Amino acid sequence: MAFLNFKVDMIRMVTKVTQDNFNTFYMRYVPNNPCIKSYLGYKKQDYHYNLAVDEMSAMAVLDFETGVSRIPNNRFYVGYQHNQETLMEFGGKPYNMVIEFNPNKCDVTCGLLNTILKKFFNDVHIIRVVSADFCCDVPDIPLDNVTIDMGRRRSYCEMRKNGGRGFYIGTRGSNGNVKIYDKAKELGLENKILTRYECHLAFDDLYADMIMGRGFCINDCLPTVYFDSGQMKLIEDVKLRCCVMAVKNGYADIKEFNPRFREKIKPYLEDTAKLIIDNSALKAIRETIITYFFDYCKELNLHY
Repeated sequence: MAFLNFKVDMIRMVTKVTQDNFNTFYMRYVPNNPCIKSYLGYKKQDYHYNLAVDEMSAMAVLDFETGVSRIPNNRFYVGYQHNQETLMEFGGKPYNMVIEFNPNKCDVTCGLLNTILKKFFNDVHIIRVVSADFCCDVPDIPLDNVTIDMGRRRSYCEMRKNGGRGFYIGTRGSNGNVKIYDKAKELGLENKILTRYECHLAFDDLYADMIMGRGFCINDCLPTVYFDSGQMKLIEDVKLRCCVMAVKNGYADIKEFNPRFREKIKPYLEDTAKLIIDNSALKAIRETIITYFFDYCKELNLHY
């Protein structure tokens, strides 16, 4: 049994910004900017102002410390003024502003992303980190060898895209939602087997929980996922052996068995598991978050 390294795949931060400050920013950077797709959201759960930013080689940015020009390669999302907030006629009331970006693919030190973070997310004591997506890649283990013990009732949805397949466990975008899919197909890799595991964790305030040491608990919201290496252990009980083989090969779901028999099956799944999302894996996720935020604060010269 091996535990794989997790990385932060997406971070979602929220802060409060007044209408006046947002309008000043909007009028300076958004109109006629080919890097920004601006649109209004009218659904109850949406933000009113939405900015999808793609800074892919749009312009070079001069690094004043080194004198070297860098090309931003950032793609991120900004939302402002949630539609469930009470609107005021004057511009002094602060509203929620959210930003989402992949810290592994974005450079927080340059481009419009740096401008927004410096202007609106410049104080770690006023920002809230409300959710984060984590992922890890499991090589040489196909989707057919993935077994899920959902533990409690969760929705399940299979998907097919670009010749590959995968599935969602839990409601998409909700706390504990897990997505497992064929990453090799998505990347167009021939003769490769690579399975991607992604999970979405939501928090009241991730920064405060992680950095300020207030604890980290997800209340067992994640399903247990087994990545079977294919090794088979001799089981003398013929009925139990057949049930274990059926679960491993996808002909039966472990939740179909009664609780007593389910407990008999689990040890044989764990014996050949490549990855189990348990306390050790959650510790790795916690350390990933802390490492990211130390780097984030250092890059933006924030003090904590």
